Amino acid sequence: MNLNRCWNDKDLDSADHKTHVAYADDHDGGVCPDGFPVTLPTIFFDHTWDTSVWDGAGDWPFVWAHGDRTGWGFHGDFLNGWDVPILQQAMDTCTDMSGVIEQCSVFTSKNLLQTLAEQAKCVLTAPTKKITLVRFLNCQVAIQFKRELPMLL
Repeated sequence: MNLNRCWNDKDLDSADHKTHVAYADDHDGGVCPDGFPVTLPTIFFDHTWDTSVWDGAGDWPFVWAHGDRTGWGFHGDFLNGWDVPILQQAMDTCTDMSGVIEQCSVFTSKNLLQTLAEQAKCVLTAPTKKITLVRFLNCQVAIQFKRELPMLL
């Protein structure tokens, strides 16, 4: 999923939280539409969900908060957790089109990247309680899980 990368250069937000930004005409580079003169850094999410635990189990038990029961829709938001000066330095100097973070000396010279072994130590324990979703924010149909389900990470 690619987030919008064109900004109108005026509004930090809009009433619908969408019209102050727009998509470029191509996801990899591309030109911003008229009225959106500022190109933002590209933010791309690539998600893989292991849904094999539901093979042959009947109805798909999930509904995205925006009402999609197929799993084809998606939504993403960017919340900045970066040290802003380091992020700005990276945006100004790390222009390798590969997108490989190890190619950016801002991170490698300051030893800011974790090794694979360090990353593997970060573990999130999945909840095991049965849960009932009573209502989504946009009032979609309630769903009850009838068995314990693993968290999809």
